[in-house]
Amino acid sequence: MMNCLKSIVIAVLAVYSILAMSARAQVQCGKDGKDGKDGTNGTNGRDGRDGRDGLQGERGPPGPKGENGSQCSPRNIRQFTWTDINDGKDDGLIKEVTFFKAEMSTMLRVAFHGNIRVMTPAGQTESCRRYWLTFNNTECDSPASIDTQFYSTHQYNIHRDSTLEGICEHLRSGQVVIGVHVGPCKRGESQLGGDAYTGWHSATRIIVEEI
Repeated sequence: MMNCLKSIVIAVLAVYSILAMSARAQVQCGKDGKDGKDGTNGTNGRDGRDGRDGLQGERGPPGPKGENGSQCSPRNIRQFTWTDINDGKDDGLIKEVTFFKAEMSTMLRVAFHGNIRVMTPAGQTESCRRYWLTFNNTECDSPASIDTQFYSTHQYNIHRDSTLEGICEHLRSGQVVIGVHVGPCKRGESQLGGDAYTGWHSATRIIVEEI
């Protein structure tokens, strides 16, 4: 009987000892491991869909009032006309007009319109006549003369519509006398004569504008 009890006690102590060791083993924890390496980047995702339009914002306050603009000066332009001037002179003043230039800093734009004929006189093989504008009896030199030349090698009596036009700078303000002239050509043709005719049975005009 005593032997049986000893055996039972020994068995119980053995089981208890095993349970205690197991409990101690569970209480003890191991050290944390090292961090792993970074993974490779993933591929970009697709673009998302466009969002809906937002709501209209509130109306902003009125802006400040702008400054008053300067008053524009009235356009200064005149037209002078004649009918059937039928001027057959080959050398001299054709027409002259007077224009009032209001400002010192402005320029004058002048246009002469009319028909012109330059014919070679009998006994000559060629001819040349020059038409030009003057301002107070002086040709424009800023930037250049306003002129044209007609050269002919025949005796055909042909009257052609013609225009002589240009802008003259640096003219003083006040009264300006503008003239249209005819005369000898410049340079090598200056010795050539010519049978000129201006304004044959039609309107002739001079237009002057301050710009």
